[in-house]
Amino acid sequence: MHQEPAGLVRTGIIDSLADALCGPIYEELERTFPKVRLQLVTGMSGRVSACLERGELDIALFSENTRGRSGKGDGIATMPHVLIGAPGDRLTSQASIPFDLLHDIPLVVPGRPYAFHNVLEHWASRRGIHLNIKLECDSLHLQKKLVGAGGIYAIVGMSAVSAEVAQHTLQATRIVQPSLDRNIVLRLSPHAAPTEACQVVHAVIRRHVEQAFPSLAQGLPLSARP
Repeated sequence: MHQEPAGLVRTGIIDSLADALCGPIYEELERTFPKVRLQLVTGMSGRVSACLERGELDIALFSENTRGRSGKGDGIATMPHVLIGAPGDRLTSQASIPFDLLHDIPLVVPGRPYAFHNVLEHWASRRGIHLNIKLECDSLHLQKKLVGAGGIYAIVGMSAVSAEVAQHTLQATRIVQPSLDRNIVLRLSPHAAPTEACQVVHAVIRRHVEQAFPSLAQGLPLSARP
């Protein structure tokens, strides 16, 4: 007889997608595979991918640079990045901002090791601008709180701020020339063959990402569009 998938699946999801995806993923698994249990870990991409590589996770959903793409796992979508500022901020009031205008503005970024540092530094060097990193912070929630208070900016994936922009507690503008895009990747642990429970969780996560992503990554609502 066919045995129903069962067991614990340790799953990591980046902060910028966790709010939108964790609830629907859990609800489908509870309805269709009630013997599968989730252990959810959220955080910045660097933390989630490092946990997967150390064997602490069975599945991870995270972002990685379009430059130097590893080719491992399933590349599901591309996430544009935005500069976020406080309500009423002039720099983030337009639909887009050239990368060169990031010159010397105060930034809060995730702490190292964080691959996106390399992307920012690469383009800053090519464009001849200075990145004024005032603060390193691994909490997306705290980054948004700091930015909302004014006086500092952050660079995040579009999906991370859609709710705050819609509520007018943050402003966001897409970075262009160049655009800072990241690949959204779903990857299984390299340390062991996936269990049947891991396989069904992987399939459910992939389906929910594919269904949700057009609205998560496109049509950014701006709080101060002219």
